[in-house]
Amino acid sequence: MLRELGERPVAAPLLAGFGGTPAAVGGPSLDGYARQLAAAARGPWIAVGHSMGAKVALESAVCGAPGLLGLILISPSPPTPEPISDEARRKALAAWGNRAAATVNLTAITGGAVSAEVLAQCVEDELSVDEVTWRWWYTTGSLVDISAAASKVNLPVLVLTGDNDKVLGLEVAVGVTRHFANAALDIIPGGGHLVPLEQPGVVAGHIREFASRLAELSAA
Repeated sequence: MLRELGERPVAAPLLAGFGGTPAAVGGPSLDGYARQLAAAARGPWIAVGHSMGAKVALESAVCGAPGLLGLILISPSPPTPEPISDEARRKALAAWGNRAAATVNLTAITGGAVSAEVLAQCVEDELSVDEVTWRWWYTTGSLVDISAAASKVNLPVLVLTGDNDKVLGLEVAVGVTRHFANAALDIIPGGGHLVPLEQPGVVAGHIREFASRLAELSAA
């Protein structure tokens, strides 16, 4: 999707515990990830996050990251504890490092909306997550409640979601939008939970439009 954004300057930091990197020193935390995200920014910036990354992006606003102009939260994990059943959580924890489980899960999530090449890369990305980091998210990170602090965030917020998100569902994105005084919800027809990979051009278009509006507001 980064290619779809064209000439705009973009930083995509590899968070600790992902992409084959070890877990963060001292253990993963939303605050630590938010600081890592903010450290990659140069000048005024917009935090963009998908799923867990959306909660990290929101935490950067909660922490008052310098130069942050707005948030784009895609298929977001909510600021409240993520709605996941005990059984689903158990299965997720048991699936760490399991190629067959990752393939079945990601095939179900995408529903044929991505190419075989993209699906294969998604599987590799999932398998590259450090075990400590994986377990932290399902046992701790996804359950952290930052909703009270999130309700005080007054930055412009764009919530993007597909209408076919089989992981969190449209109702979660609607609820996330309601947490902010200055938020808009854009629903992408046919999009699933991995909509940045399923419809990269569409998602990039929403990002460009949001960034342009913020630039106009800043110049006014």
